[in-house]
Amino acid sequence: MPRSTTGLSYLTLILVVLGAFIFTIFVISPQWADYKIAQAELLKEQDKFEERKEFLASIDARKKELDSYAKDALALSVMLPDRQRPANTLALLQGLASGSGVLVMESSEPRAVSPTGGSTAAAAASPVPGQAQAGSQLLSYETNIRIRGSYAQTRNFLRDLERSLLFTDVQAVDLQGIGNVPDGTPAPDQLEGKLVLRTYVQQVPR
Repeated sequence: MPRSTTGLSYLTLILVVLGAFIFTIFVISPQWADYKIAQAELLKEQDKFEERKEFLASIDARKKELDSYAKDALALSVMLPDRQRPANTLALLQGLASGSGVLVMESSEPRAVSPTGGSTAAAAASPVPGQAQAGSQLLSYETNIRIRGSYAQTRNFLRDLERSLLFTDVQAVDLQGIGNVPDGTPAPDQLEGKLVLRTYVQQVPR
């Protein structure tokens, strides 16, 4: 008696389904589990990478902040030095005068003055009102210079003094026209006179 084709078809279908189930259980499922594990590890590494980026960015920001502090400290050390350096002050004045075209004919070394402006030997120990740092003393020094230049040059020199990084206070200005330079050449636009300048030193206790 011939076998039923329907029975064979059912058997074949059952075998295919069973094979697919076995293939899924023993092949696809482990691979899927491995994929999920690998995916989780990748996400962890991505999180770590983002954390490293944020950490490096914070270090870079901190470095820039420290660099800014260093620049500010350098600027402050020039604006308010910790001790009087006459050569530096006079060199700065000469540089500003040269840049504006003014001739410095005479200059005095900075001398300590009291807060009210009078010269005294003890002025270096007298603090100007206002403390730049806790426990520090702001001492003042006065310098006299004689200059010669045109009105425009003198104006530029005074402007540059005000803009100078070294804190400079112009105490007095006494200018007048000279008419002729020493060799007799007419110089109707030339001015000559004296400036009284005050600079400051931040004396920090050591």
